[in-house]
Amino acid sequence: MRRRSYLNAVLSVIAICLVALTLDRLSDHQEPGQAFAQPASNSPEPTGGGGLVAAADQRKAMIGELRNLSTRLERIEAQLSRGITVKVSEMPDIKFPKDAK
Repeated sequence: MRRRSYLNAVLSVIAICLVALTLDRLSDHQEPGQAFAQPASNSPEPTGGGGLVAAADQRKAMIGELRNLSTRLERIEAQLSRGITVKVSEMPDIKFPKDAK
C-alpha cells in the first residue's frame, strides 16, 4: 500500500509538470509550427545593427585570429628548437614496489 501511494504521488507530480509546460508553451503566442529561434513572421527584418554579423566581417575576424595563432605557434616552435632548460629544485624520494627486484 505504501508503494502505491508513492507511485501515485510521483505520477501526480509528473502530470502537474506536464500541465505547467503545456500552459507555458501556449502562453508564448507563437504559431504552432514555428521554432522559438526563428523570428516572428510579422516582425520587420533587422537592419545592420540588429545583431546580425556580415559574413565578410566574420571571415576577416577569423583570418585575423588564425594569423595571430600562427604567429604564436611559430614563436613556440622557435623556442622548442632552441631547447628548453629544466632545473629541478626539489625531487621526492623514489619508492619502488617490493615485488620488483
